[in-house]
Amino acid sequence: MIHTHEDSEPIELVAFNIILDDLVMPDGAVYTGILGGGGPQTAFGMRLWSDRVGIFASVGEDLPQSVWTWLRASQMDTRGLLFRGARSLRARQNVGPDGERTQTWLVPPETVKQHFNRTAGLLPPFYRTAQGFHLGIHPDDPDWDFIHSLRVLGGLLSLETFCPAEEPLSEPELMRLVQVADIFSCNLHEGRSMTGLVEPLEILRRLLDLGGKVISLRMGADGSLAAAAPAAKAYRFPVCPTTVVDAVGAGNAYCGGFLTGWLDQGNLPEAGARGAASASFLIEQIGLPLWKPDLPEEARHRAGQVLEAVEEITF
Repeated sequence: MIHTHEDSEPIELVAFNIILDDLVMPDGAVYTGILGGGGPQTAFGMRLWSDRVGIFASVGEDLPQSVWTWLRASQMDTRGLLFRGARSLRARQNVGPDGERTQTWLVPPETVKQHFNRTAGLLPPFYRTAQGFHLGIHPDDPDWDFIHSLRVLGGLLSLETFCPAEEPLSEPELMRLVQVADIFSCNLHEGRSMTGLVEPLEILRRLLDLGGKVISLRMGADGSLAAAAPAAKAYRFPVCPTTVVDAVGAGNAYCGGFLTGWLDQGNLPEAGARGAASASFLIEQIGLPLWKPDLPEEARHRAGQVLEAVEEITF
């Protein structure tokens, strides 16, 4: 096992989950064993802005060497990895022409249950004092026990939906979801599915009116929106101009970058610019980018470009 920090050094930011994905692209191309699950992508988005990033995930003894190679190169802290059983989580991700994904587990239900049987008490002590946590959730089954165990730790909690709701959530359900988080993020498709609304600014306003503190709404090629209560203004962020190869994981990286900006400076323009910059690296290749020492400098440059084009909206 590898890690990159002294035992006494606390972790600043924590991401969750590792799944090994087989990606089935719209053109039929298949890429197997891609490091996914949201956690590595979120951690990459954080790592561009912080050198004290850890991943908490339950994994199997079959975790490939390629995963360790990427973690080592990116200087991620790995002391939050729990080895439980022989098999890691594996899934097939069918990517549609619009970028939406359909996931099918490639491991038995008991393996899924084993790896998602978790509580914040399993985090190493130096993870529990982190300043920020980011967790992906299913809007219809958010794993409330785990969310509340993280909430008790006292760090800033960022939640991101990773799939649409099967039907619009009731007002109490939606209130509970947005109010438990310090930052709540979803993409446009997910926002529409949860609220029953269509227009992005209406979705943003709805989530704020129900008690959301900071809301970010990601809209793919149309950029993103963000607003914080109780302000009557939102910010629209463009995407960073780059070559789009595969958008899988870009939303996770956005959330990781957004969290660091909100923690460091407490203002939405910086948070959204970091989110957009972080996402731009994920879409330039299949899977995760290879870490290079100059990436944080490039991330600052890209965030600066976004900041120059941020639009303030009164709504």
